[in-house]
Amino acid sequence: MLMRSVERWNDWKRSNPRLRPDLNRASLEGVNLLGADLSRVNLIKANLSRSCLVKADLSHSNLYKAHLEGANLYRSDLRHAYLIHARFDGAYLNEACMERANLPETDFSRAHLVNADLRHANLHGANLERTNLYMTDLSHGNLGRAYLSGANLSKVALRHAKLDGANLDGANLCMADLTGTDLTKANLSGAFLYGARLQGTCLEGAKLRDACLEEALLAEVDLRGADLGGCSVYGMLGWRLILDGAVQQDLGIRSRSANQVTTDDLQVAQYLEKLLDQEKILRFVVSVRARMALIIGRFPPERRVVLDALRREIRRRQLIPVWFDVEKKVTEKSREALYRLWDMSRFVLADFTGAPGMGDLLESASSRLEGIPLQPILPADGEASPEDLPRHSSFLPPCFYSGDAALLRAVTSRLVAVAAAATRESDKKGREG
Repeated sequence: MLMRSVERWNDWKRSNPRLRPDLNRASLEGVNLLGADLSRVNLIKANLSRSCLVKADLSHSNLYKAHLEGANLYRSDLRHAYLIHARFDGAYLNEACMERANLPETDFSRAHLVNADLRHANLHGANLERTNLYMTDLSHGNLGRAYLSGANLSKVALRHAKLDGANLDGANLCMADLTGTDLTKANLSGAFLYGARLQGTCLEGAKLRDACLEEALLAEVDLRGADLGGCSVYGMLGWRLILDGAVQQDLGIRSRSANQVTTDDLQVAQYLEKLLDQEKILRFVVSVRARMALIIGRFPPERRVVLDALRREIRRRQLIPVWFDVEKKVTEKSREALYRLWDMSRFVLADFTGAPGMGDLLESASSRLEGIPLQPILPADGEASPEDLPRHSSFLPPCFYSGDAALLRAVTSRLVAVAAAATRESDKKGREG
């Protein structure tokens, strides 16, 4: 019936929902099964190679050791399917849904899985050699000991996936999301991780020799005992890295198109890379100074809506808001941080609400920094008064308000004047320079 008419087969399936058709060892090679309902069907060792299964429903089906070499499964539904030892080499599974499918030791070599859904899928020990997985979602999947040599994993989501012991030799992981991914003892030799995101990733004992980490983000990554020898780290951003026992030899800190400079320390590499590109740093500092607006104040949870609104108003003017919290006691180290932020800002908004030590803090800062306009914001209920303000030429007339809504209206109207004052100061500095 299935080979004669897919439509009649689907009607029969709908009329007999409790039946579990048995197509064990069925020969369906090259058959057109477009849109066929094969859900919950026994297809153990069936031959579906080169068949058309576009938009077919194979959910919950048993495809143990089935042959699907070269088959077209575009947008097919394979959710919860049992596919152990199945053969998909050279198959087309673009945009297929394989969520929670059971796929250990399945052969996907040279298959096309572009933009497919493999969330929570079990691919332990699967063969994905040279498979095209561009933009596929493998989040929370199990790819432990999977073979992914030469695979295209560009822009793939591997969030919280398990790839312990996996072989990714020469794989393309450009712009991949590896947040929370377990890559313990994985082989990433020669892998291309340009612009990849590795946050909370475990690479303990992993091999990354000669891998490209250019422009990648590494935050709180476990690299204990990892081999980073020969890695290119130009433009890489690393934060809170665990590097105990890691091999860090011959780290390239220049673009591969430039004369190479190497070092044997990852943290030193990041510093030297920025030091060698002083023009880039200068452009960055100038850009930040032209757009950064510093907000100083105390904004507990009940006033966070005010802070968020201030940020929106600042962003609406194509500026970058930065908030310095004065809720906790300001230490000498924090004070120095404030000085640096103030020095980089276009202008400053200082909210005195619930911040009794604000006057002293601003006094100490203003005595060191000149020419950056500061807009004091004071509650009208007398919590703070103009007498609390330091006397300084950069301080604009205070902005009084009663209630958070009034504060937003007042500050919104004053932002134009504050930005204009900042422009005048900037122009003045330019003429003096």
